Amino acid sequence: QIIKKESCINIICVALLRPEKRIDLIIQSFYELLQSGKKAKLTIVGDGPLKSKLANQIQELNILGSVKLKGYLSKKHIVQELHKNDFLVLASEVETFGVVLIEAQACGLPVVATDCGGPSDIVSSDTGILVKPGTCQELTKGLIKMMDSINDYKSEIIRKKTINQFGKHAYFNAIEGLVNKIISNSS
Repeated sequence: QIIKKESCINIICVALLRPEKRIDLIIQSFYELLQSGKKAKLTIVGDGPLKSKLANQIQELNILGSVKLKGYLSKKHIVQELHKNDFLVLASEVETFGVVLIEAQACGLPVVATDCGGPSDIVSSDTGILVKPGTCQELTKGLIKMMDSINDYKSEIIRKKTINQFGKHAYFNAIEGLVNKIISNSS
């Protein structure tokens, strides 16, 4: 899919609305992105204890028309939402793995994620951008960089690479290798 830089870019975040997920940082960075003149929409999927605080932040920044808080969605509906967007953003302080990154990339979406553990094993230069965690400035730069280079990411390459690395065959081979290693070490 080819996206013109002038068109509105659709960004999605799928996460629990908890402090360590730093949705507040995503909203602030998204605000900065809009202030820079970029045209974008942000969809936030998830529920949690910070929902009303984040809704207040969106209202205070006066970006209600550009941000949707979708709440909790089933896996099926999350996949549908992912397909409606151009890229995913994840700004966690710590992420041991990052299943949502794999889900987004399996849908062909590039990602902007914080380099906070797990994402460094999932995100490559072919599939997205890693940024320093905890800073609005770095996240905003990452969002702008993704918007400016969105046409350089190829959905089919992202999808294929992700499935090869994390799909059921890769999982089966890893488990088989682990079982074989255990068996050979015990004999």
